Amino acid sequence: MKTNSRFGFGISLCLTLFGLLACAPTDPARSTPASGVSMDAVAVATVDQTATAASAIIATALAATQTPNPTVGMSLADTDATTTVEAQGPATAVEATRLAQPSATPTADVAATATAVAQSMATSVAATLTAQPTPTPTHTPTPNLAATQTVIAGNIATSVAATLAAQSPPTATPTPTLFIRPSSDTLRIAFAYGDIGDGDLRVADVETGAEHIIAGQACDEAEPAWSPDGAQLVYHADCAESYDIYRVNSDGSASTRLTFTRDIDEREPEYSADGSQIVYRVNPREATETNAVGELWLMDINGNNQRTLGVIGRAPAWSPDGNRLAFMSDRTGRWNIYLYEVGTGRTDQLTNCDTNCRWPAWSSDGQAIVYNTTTKPTNTEAEAIWIISASGGNAIRITAGRNPGRSSWSSTGLIAFNSSDGIEYMREDGSERTLLISGDVNWAPHWSK
Repeated sequence: MKTNSRFGFGISLCLTLFGLLACAPTDPARSTPASGVSMDAVAVATVDQTATAASAIIATALAATQTPNPTVGMSLADTDATTTVEAQGPATAVEATRLAQPSATPTADVAATATAVAQSMATSVAATLTAQPTPTPTHTPTPNLAATQTVIAGNIATSVAATLAAQSPPTATPTPTLFIRPSSDTLRIAFAYGDIGDGDLRVADVETGAEHIIAGQACDEAEPAWSPDGAQLVYHADCAESYDIYRVNSDGSASTRLTFTRDIDEREPEYSADGSQIVYRVNPREATETNAVGELWLMDINGNNQRTLGVIGRAPAWSPDGNRLAFMSDRTGRWNIYLYEVGTGRTDQLTNCDTNCRWPAWSSDGQAIVYNTTTKPTNTEAEAIWIISASGGNAIRITAGRNPGRSSWSSTGLIAFNSSDGIEYMREDGSERTLLISGDVNWAPHWSK
C-alpha cells in the first residue's frame, strides 16, 4: 500500500543518509580556533545546536505529509510526474549531503561551517520527504505515523551531529624546535659591541639571527643582564660622566637611569632570581682601572634602598634560588671564584687556580658554575672554559682554543661565550661548538633564559 511504501522509503532514505555520514572522511586539516578554545568544545556546542535545528526542519517537512490526500483519478501524466519525483528525491538528498561535507581545506570558522553542514543535510532530507507522494487512504489502521516520523527526524539529526563531532582533529604533536623554551619568548642573547670603553648593546634572536640595538648612545654602554622574565635588561653606562646603572626594555625603549652618584662608578649589574633586586659593583670614580675590584651592593629594581654587602669583588652572579652570589676576586694575588651566602654573609673560596679563574655563571639548576681561565697568572687573556660543582671539587675543562672567555649558561643547556672569533655557544659537555655572531668586537654575552 502507499502508506507502507512511503514509510519504507523514509526508513531507507534515513539509513542511506546515515551510511553516508558514517563513511564521511574526517578532516585532520581543520585547525583549532585562534581563541584557544579546543575543537572538542566547539564540536559539543555544534552538536547541541545542529541537532535541534535539524530536528525542527525535518519534523516540519514530515508534518506536511500527515494529511491523507486520495490519488484516485490521477492522470497518466500525474502518475509519471510522481514516479519521477520518487526516483529523483533520494538522488537529490544524497548529492546535497555529499556537497555539504567538509573539504580537505582547513576551515576558518569551524562552528559556523559545522552548523551550515548540518542544516544543509537536514534541508535536503526534508525537501526529499516533502516531495514524496501522499499515501492512499486505506482501511488498514496506520501505525502512529507522527511518532515514527519524529523518531526518523531525530535519528537523522543525531547522525549529522555525530558525524560532525567525529571530525574533530586529534591533538597535534608539537613540532620539535632547536631550543627548549621556558616561556613563550624566543631564546635571545644580549651582548656588547665595540671596543672596551666605547661599547653599545645589542640583542640577537638565536633562531633567526636578527639583531637590534638596545643602547647606542655616544658613551660607553656595556655589561648587559636580563631580567628573569626576559622583558628588560640592566647595564652600566658613563653617559652622565660617571658610570651608572640603567634599565631598558628588551626592544630598546624606555631607558631609565637608576643611580645618580657623580663621584662613584656603579657597574656590572645583575638581577636577582625573583627580579626584585639588582646586585652591582661600586668603585670610587678615581679608580679608572676597569679591571679593579670594588664593593658589592644591592638595590631595589627602581633604584631605591641602596646598601652594601660588605664584600669586595667584581662580576657578581646571582644563584637561581637567590640564596648565593658567585663573584670573582683577586684577594689572594690571583683571580678566583668565590661564593657569598646572602642570608648569613658567609664567603667561601670555590676555585684555586694556577693562573686566573674569572667570570662565573650559574647553571639553571644552581648545581654548577662555569668560568674561564687565563693563559698566564700575569694576564687576563682567556685560555679555556671550565665547569665546577657549586659545592667544590675538581673542575672539568670543556673547551679551549681561540681564547674562549666569559660565559653565560642558559636554561636550555647552552653555554655562550666570547672568543677571538666572536660570540659562540656549545653544549654543557663542550660539544657542538658553534659560531653565533662573528667578529671579536662582540663580547659579554648574556642569555635571556
